[in-house]
Amino acid sequence: MNKKMIVAASALLTLCSCGEKSPASLSKYVIEKKETISHHKVEQITPTINCGALGEVSVTYETNYEGLPVFFTQDCSMNKDELIAFADTYHCSQHMIDEKHAAVGTSLFTYNDNHEKEVSFTINVNGEGYRAGYLTADVDDYYVLDQENNISFHIYACVTQPVAEVLEA
Repeated sequence: MNKKMIVAASALLTLCSCGEKSPASLSKYVIEKKETISHHKVEQITPTINCGALGEVSVTYETNYEGLPVFFTQDCSMNKDELIAFADTYHCSQHMIDEKHAAVGTSLFTYNDNHEKEVSFTINVNGEGYRAGYLTADVDDYYVLDQENNISFHIYACVTQPVAEVLEA
């Protein structure tokens, strides 16, 4: 009889452990939405171009984000699981890779998957100054206070899918 109970208890524990992992808690953070920023640079996708030296440049880039990615400043104290919980709470993409990576040409970082998607466009560089191709998105800027460590940082939650734009570098 004891053998049957041990097997039943073991099976029950196995079933319980197979479910979804509960989301990380954000209870140690105070999260305050500051503003929505239009056309925020989330990643540079071309080299910087000297407009005085060139007339027109065709560009092909192989980078894009699926869904609505989350970007954060270098001082962010949230771990990946907490950022996934943030993304879930604020309706962003929860599909994240194992390692954080820098968003090229910005001071931002992300765990969101930067997958390859080939896109071509032309930069008309008539004029003066320097320009570059960027992925931009409308983002909600969240000010976050980590109450346990007394650290503050920003998280930028995309509210539109990143798109390619040519902007001053």
